[in-house]
Amino acid sequence: MHTLLSVIASYSFLAYPVVFLGTIIEGDFTFLLFGALSHEGVVHFWGVVGVGILGSIAHDIIFWNIGRLIRQRRKKPLSASPSAQAVADVVSSNAPLYIFLSKFVWNFNRIILVTSGFVGVTFKTLIRSAVPAACLWVTVIMSLGFVFANQTAIFKQRLEIVGLILAGLLLTLIFIQFMLHRFFRLRVLKINGGKEK
Repeated sequence: MHTLLSVIASYSFLAYPVVFLGTIIEGDFTFLLFGALSHEGVVHFWGVVGVGILGSIAHDIIFWNIGRLIRQRRKKPLSASPSAQAVADVVSSNAPLYIFLSKFVWNFNRIILVTSGFVGVTFKTLIRSAVPAACLWVTVIMSLGFVFANQTAIFKQRLEIVGLILAGLLLTLIFIQFMLHRFFRLRVLKINGGKEK
């Protein structure tokens, strides 16, 4: 593992572009990894947080714009799909809250962002929710990676122990995301009259 760290340290100048693109593609894993690498001194913690926040905001703007493009090109009314209408109603009822909370639910964020663009949430509203969510999300996930590396000495452990620790962390994250997903689903069912379409 020490050889891996030395290779990564040799190319640390690539860390920040990787963080930016990694945030857009898969942020949670990116920040856990770079949080652990910052513990080992390979990258600067706050430098990665700064680039990660910018990448997170760029991610949100991209997916919000996708929703706007879909709205402009849609030929059928949304009411043709009751489930889609219910999701749109839930998001438009309190878009800032849902944009903020969705940042903490793996891949659910993209659905909320596209829906926000689709239902006409303004850019100003998006940014007001996306900036604090990005700051909190990036800092929390980076800190988890940092503490994880500190508590487990992950780069010095045997592979089996690392696997068990990672599985436990992953199961915890899945449980939290399941609970947030369930909260949102219940809101959609409530607006949809208790029917799942």
